[in-house]
Amino acid sequence: MDYPFIDSVGVGEGAHHLENYLHSPYVICVRAPSLSTAELLRTLGAAHLRAAPRGERGGRSLYVLRDDEWVVAADDWWYCLWRDPDKPGRLRALAEHGELVAFAMGDCCESYDLWRFYDGELVRRRVVESPHYNDRVVTVDEGEWASYEDEALYTLDASLIRRRVLSAHGVELARMRIEHLNGPSPPR
Repeated sequence: MDYPFIDSVGVGEGAHHLENYLHSPYVICVRAPSLSTAELLRTLGAAHLRAAPRGERGGRSLYVLRDDEWVVAADDWWYCLWRDPDKPGRLRALAEHGELVAFAMGDCCESYDLWRFYDGELVRRRVVESPHYNDRVVTVDEGEWASYEDEALYTLDASLIRRRVLSAHGVELARMRIEHLNGPSPPR
């Protein structure tokens, strides 16, 4: 089931139509416009996914968005990429291609997870858990805060934090071209 009105972002031409809304809990943004979709998928452990018509459902799903500066992988609501035990290594490998910003948020709680890499090195990590679904407990807060980070930012809803963080890095999801990929969930 889709929830197209919760933190949805209109994407691409005709973004005002429901089928053009991106609704994702986890985005990985790499400033590497020449990074191919095939290489992105290989690095994320999702090389089995194939292009699919928008709206087609079944199995694992992933959206790849791109513009002249950024390539973005947008996870499905099964959190396949976020829950990947190899996530730190995969993010580090993608960061070898360029600056990386990754942001994940919970579906029904106040949790979120921010990663920033620059020159292949992790420069910022913030993890907020929400054990009671309406609270926030900072469990990781490492690295230098960026110029756009302040206490007021972190009082906002996770979806607004994500929008502001991505926007501060020049990632404008609404202006990107989108590709839908899906396939069976890989064995774990």
